Amino acid sequence: WVVKKGSTLGAVTAGHCDYGRSSGAVKSGGASYGSLTSNNALKNGSHADMRYIKISSNAKPWLYQNNSNKARVVKKQALGSVGSTSCLFGRNAANPRCGKIKSTNASQRMPADACGCVVYGQSAATFAAKPGDSGGAVASSTTGSTARGILSGEAANGLMHYSWIGYSSTYDMGKIATG
Repeated sequence: WVVKKGSTLGAVTAGHCDYGRSSGAVKSGGASYGSLTSNNALKNGSHADMRYIKISSNAKPWLYQNNSNKARVVKKQALGSVGSTSCLFGRNAANPRCGKIKSTNASQRMPADACGCVVYGQSAATFAAKPGDSGGAVASSTTGSTARGILSGEAANGLMHYSWIGYSSTYDMGKIATG
């Protein structure tokens, strides 16, 4: 997701990605689009597996829906309730993968190489994800107009866990950029 911190645009991804690094280029498809910062919420007892990436000034608040419908403007953020739909826009599929929210107060233990800590207050849903989808945007539908969160990964219960995008302002990463 693209976030706005004052007048500066940034992006939020999973905190366990490149855990332990606080600088360096962030690339997608071989092109650099930003740089890592030390602003990482992933700590023992936190509510968010997310980190802030400084990005270029020409970023836009949209996500890819599929190869033919690329731009979807984010209108708002909403946690959603148990039984609501959540869809993952991950890098490993051309189209979003959707499922139902099973919990909005789940916790999971992160791997030892990513702090080994427990993250609380995550949402858990039934959509599918694969390794490499971490940090992907989770939205309320396949149009992606309502932001839900940032994919953390699969927990021991087999559900996909994600951190609510509203935590970005809690951890001083800005607020979701809307259009």
